Amino acid sequence: MNNKASSILQNAMALLLTASAALCLCLLTGCSHEELPETGKYNTMIVLRGDGTKALAPDEAQSIVIYAFSSDNDLVGYLYEDSINGRDIFPMNLTAGGVIDFYVILNPVCSGFEIIDENNEAVTFGSHEGKTAETIKNWKLKRTKDTPGKAVPMSNLEDQVDGYHNPTGKSNRTFEVVANRNSWQEIPIQVTRAVSKVEVWFWANDNWTNRPYNYSSIDSQVLTDPVGESMVFDGNITGYSLTEKTEKSNNKSYHTNGTQGNLNGEEFKKYEEGTLFYNEDYFKLIWEQYILPNTLYGGDNMGQSTESGANCTTLEIDYTYHYQPRWDSYEWQKEQQENKTIYLPASSRNTIIKVWCALRDDTDRSFTYEVVDWDETVTVDIPAFD
Repeated sequence: MNNKASSILQNAMALLLTASAALCLCLLTGCSHEELPETGKYNTMIVLRGDGTKALAPDEAQSIVIYAFSSDNDLVGYLYEDSINGRDIFPMNLTAGGVIDFYVILNPVCSGFEIIDENNEAVTFGSHEGKTAETIKNWKLKRTKDTPGKAVPMSNLEDQVDGYHNPTGKSNRTFEVVANRNSWQEIPIQVTRAVSKVEVWFWANDNWTNRPYNYSSIDSQVLTDPVGESMVFDGNITGYSLTEKTEKSNNKSYHTNGTQGNLNGEEFKKYEEGTLFYNEDYFKLIWEQYILPNTLYGGDNMGQSTESGANCTTLEIDYTYHYQPRWDSYEWQKEQQENKTIYLPASSRNTIIKVWCALRDDTDRSFTYEVVDWDETVTVDIPAFD
């Protein structure tokens, strides 16, 4: 073999070894066709999950803002998206690692509520300028005159709480972030709705066995809520957050009679002895309203006013007993038009107060309520990131 041929062969072998080494390096380091971000070497993946996170329907999560602060209270990461359409995984690059506090708000701008700062001014989210961990901790949620939608504000509390609003000691904000240019560190965040909700359920049994025929109806509801502000990142509210009472009215009439009202002629299921009466099998949801949590005051377990009843959330219901004077008459008459004020119990954020309105006949009418957790725990599938 001449010198020229030998040189060509040596060059070809060198190129082959170089390519082979590059391929091995790529395999070892997790090479990907996706370009990793150029700024920051701390690649985190914010995932809305965790034991306390509640199931979120796509229409409940419409926007998000995330602030990340270092142990020195420096802002090392910021993300704001005004249209996420229920998405629950968010890549986020930080400029520093170590002990990081993440402040997460879902639906920071929404109908029915607004977030205000310590000066009672509305917070804007298009920029992180001037935002510090201390100012964010002092943000409050304030009710507006708009009708709330399903996309209510949610945030991650400093400590997880149980169903009785007691701290569990589990951190939901602080994480140790390590540097890794070639992978993404999962940050599991538990978000909790910053509001409560009142649901009104209706059940009435037509009396078609005796003459004259009769039935009952609920004619209107007025919800009076004394709380005007509550903390965004703290589950507690203070006396300073109480404002003038706000009323939300629903003047629709719900009848058991098929030709009137809003039940479209549906018949209520007859109660079966030995089964749980107050459940969705027998009742129909006729109204719901989002409210701010009120953990300070509440009525007693029979819905009666307590000593602090003036600061209690109340539901005022107008209802009527209807009857036909003759079995062959189509003319209904009204009798016993009455009003009932129900003093609702104290409710923490992310709870539902279910009010069961049982109007059985002209003698047996009852109003019962219970406070329940919002819904079930959700798990999120995390896509693979090389």
